[in-house]
Amino acid sequence: MPRVLQSWGMKHTPLVIGNWKLNPTSSAEAKALIVAVRAKVRKLQGVTVAVAPPFPFIPDVARLSPSGSV
Repeated sequence: MPRVLQSWGMKHTPLVIGNWKLNPTSSAEAKALIVAVRAKVRKLQGVTVAVAPPFPFIPDVARLSPSGSV
C-alpha cells in the first residue's frame, strides 16, 4: 500500500498521473483505456490517480471517469 509521504513536517498523498500524449488514436481506444484504468485503480488506497488524455478525447474520458473530471 502507498504510504503518506512527509516533507517539511507536512503530509503528502502520492499522485500518479498517466499522460497519454499521442495515444490513444481514437475515441473508442480512449474509452477502452479509461475503463481499463478505472478497473485497475479502483482498489488503490492512499494515492490520487489522474489521467491526461489527448485534447480531442477529454470529453469522452471525463464522462467515464469516476470523478467526472479529467
